[in-house]
Amino acid sequence: MSASDPNLMFHLQRSRCIDAFARAEAAIAFILRRHITLTGKELLGHNLVKLRDVPAKPTYSKAARTQVRAALEKLEPLLLVRNDLVHAQLSLLKGNGCTFVSFINSRLPCDKVGIPARLMTSEALEQLEKSVIAIAVKLETAAQPPRTSARKLPSA
Repeated sequence: MSASDPNLMFHLQRSRCIDAFARAEAAIAFILRRHITLTGKELLGHNLVKLRDVPAKPTYSKAARTQVRAALEKLEPLLLVRNDLVHAQLSLLKGNGCTFVSFINSRLPCDKVGIPARLMTSEALEQLEKSVIAIAVKLETAAQPPRTSARKLPSA
């Protein structure tokens, strides 16, 4: 495979998308570890539920909690795509002058009519990566400890 090979290009883009999701997942786990005990065996879906339930407190401000919840609202719809990227076989399809990547997730149930597949373009994968990185950055920002205000000493 050469660097200009579309198959290699799509595999690299898929890898970058998975890395972006891993970054978001790491931020979620980091926030949770600061506020509750994790066993390390929790699935992402369970962690999302737990994170929503973490109450605001001095080490987790209402503003941070609101920012986390907003990020999760944007992340959750993308998790179906994440599942396909992680659990599906990648295949190239060419037609009408376009190249698509197809993800056929073997974990999804098939019916008698056909097998569900996700078709994406290179541009769609790039946009997905950017979107997930933006969400991860918001989660990482919310994970930062709250700033303590500097108290002014009384002047003499």
